[in-house]
Amino acid sequence: MPYLTVPEFRTRSIMPGEDIDELETRYPGFLGAKLEEHSSRIDSRLVKRYVVPLRSRTTDAPPEIVYAWLTAFVTLDAYLRRGFNPSSEQDAYISAQRDWADEDIKETSDAENGRYELVLVTDGVGASAVSKGTPLSYAEPDPYSWQYRQVDALSLRGGRVGFRR
Repeated sequence: MPYLTVPEFRTRSIMPGEDIDELETRYPGFLGAKLEEHSSRIDSRLVKRYVVPLRSRTTDAPPEIVYAWLTAFVTLDAYLRRGFNPSSEQDAYISAQRDWADEDIKETSDAENGRYELVLVTDGVGASAVSKGTPLSYAEPDPYSWQYRQVDALSLRGGRVGFRR
């Protein structure tokens, strides 16, 4: 199920409403399919870190930024299907918005180096949407270090150890 319906997309998009209506008349189901496709794209990108579909625990709405991403993706698709205006100066802006959305999703999905984290504002102050952390692992300098550390830990607790280094 997409995060936005066609009427909600109409409200959020910079594309004029009459152009969206004409697009829906000429190509019925196109916008709905694109909304579904890009909602799935957002979910598949974020599934390693978040529970998808992105929903708050107290409301059924995702964070607002998800709407902005989806609108940026589908607005460019709508203009590509309808055709750009030959003298329009906003074409570069529309493409830049889509690039921004794509980069923003990449940053949000990167648990290690990413700068962004989705926050579920309706769940309380600072409630995070992160459901999956990074792998908990480390590397030892040699294959026996873990054994030495276990010996040291047992020695500190007063346990008897069968071997010494």
